[in-house]
Amino acid sequence: MTKIVYFIPSLYKAGGMERVLTTKINYFVDNFEDLEISIVMNSNQGRAPFYPLDPRVELVELNIDFYEGNNPLKKILGYLSRQSQYKKKVQAWLNENEADICISYFGREIDFFHKLTGDFKRIGELHFSRNYRKYIYSSISNSPIYKMLSYFRDRQLLRNVKYLDKLIVLTKADKQSWLDDGIKNVDYIYNPSPLSPRLRANIESKRVVAIGRLVEQKGFDSLLRIWSRVAETFPDWSLTIYGEGPLATELESQIRTNGIFNVHIKPFVSDIEKIYENASIIASSSNFEGLPMVLIEAQSSGVPCIAYDCPCGPVEIIESNKNGYVVELRNENLYAEKLKSMLSNKYLLVEFSEQALKSSLQYSIENISARWMKLFQEVKYGN
Repeated sequence: MTKIVYFIPSLYKAGGMERVLTTKINYFVDNFEDLEISIVMNSNQGRAPFYPLDPRVELVELNIDFYEGNNPLKKILGYLSRQSQYKKKVQAWLNENEADICISYFGREIDFFHKLTGDFKRIGELHFSRNYRKYIYSSISNSPIYKMLSYFRDRQLLRNVKYLDKLIVLTKADKQSWLDDGIKNVDYIYNPSPLSPRLRANIESKRVVAIGRLVEQKGFDSLLRIWSRVAETFPDWSLTIYGEGPLATELESQIRTNGIFNVHIKPFVSDIEKIYENASIIASSSNFEGLPMVLIEAQSSGVPCIAYDCPCGPVEIIESNKNGYVVELRNENLYAEKLKSMLSNKYLLVEFSEQALKSSLQYSIENISARWMKLFQEVKYGN
């Protein structure tokens, strides 16, 4: 028996990490009898997982409220206090429960993961690109203080991952970025698609769909500007953005102020397959990613995709001019041009759809799980 313990902030959100984790674990417990799995969360707030999770998986809530308000000094002091409390609770739980392998999803525990005591192996599973901390801080402010914080947090991250038995990232490109920074214990494993490959796309629906948290990372303000250039030429097409987040009001205001029509923002839905069944095109406008699950799921449904060439992932999923388009990052004119070519050519969409379905096979849960099982054996026994 191998005991695996995952660390993730919560499971109640409709995010990509949460979907990937539940998809993998459900498959693991169904197909590998020698695995016992627990998920430790620090801020789940007592809510049920958004995505279905096998009841054989143990859920552990440590109930640390990391919200520190808006006062910078209180944020720093509050973070230090809560981080210390979190570390003590994690260590106490590990002292009472056996674990062979602990896997951090790069929540706050990654900063003390190497300091935990116990006879277990440590894996970091990173769902963002190499420089994600720099992107996050620069999105808040370009002031000297935030630049300093960004540099410090990035150096801290580099130190922490060196202590891991294995760092797993999501793309070949991101693996190379870590190798370039001197991190040798790194490898990549793609995320699995939670959808079995079959044609779901409805090319006739004339619906462009985007899915993601309403945050700066996803670049939906850029997508709306692009759509404003497209909508007048194609009044029978619509854009629907499925997502929730802090930029909801701002994006709605952008739509009203600029008179952008045939565009809607709707909340997440748990039955995401229905979204793909009614989509002709999936559009991504992210500034950075780990490996965009929306693009993988779309390909499993035979839905053609268009995305910015952001770090990292889209260029490893979409083969431009074969099953969709990858466009130079922030080149809104070129994005609009490529999107128009998709909207105006039904036969192109059909060809992209067929090729997307073929490309999706590499993300099957069977293939991805086999790689994880091999990794668990290597890490546990030092093979």
